[in-house]
Amino acid sequence: MKTIRLSGEHVFSGLDGIDLLHEHDVRIVGDGPGLTILKPAAECRSVIRGDQTSNILVENLTVDGSNLAIYGLRFASSASSRLTVRNVEIRNTTGRAISATGSHTTVTNCWVHDCGEGLGFNPGSSHVRVQSNLIHDIGTEWSQIADG
Repeated sequence: MKTIRLSGEHVFSGLDGIDLLHEHDVRIVGDGPGLTILKPAAECRSVIRGDQTSNILVENLTVDGSNLAIYGLRFASSASSRLTVRNVEIRNTTGRAISATGSHTTVTNCWVHDCGEGLGFNPGSSHVRVQSNLIHDIGTEWSQIADG
């Protein structure tokens, strides 16, 4: 499994911060929420993006949209599977903190706040687990889970 280890503050420019297009078996690991922070320098689509991915783990960091990013984490393909988000603070997005499509998505022990929307699981999602999270001060939507 490929590991991307981050510490401190990471400011990026571009459409997406970390782009995991067609990536498999990747861990993005920080030193802890508030200790490792990913955020954009200008308006962007997402802080972390995945498309047609499998076995992705994001843990122990803060995703700060800085009111510039639409999404904190965006995994948009039904071909994606096995996304785990654990012990992550997601804040200050203009849209969804997490937007996911695919199978076997798990979000645990996360703190989601001050986002335009909360967690969204799009049509085509299945086997979704949302457990032991603190979600508050969000806009219009907490969770949308399609049939399945």
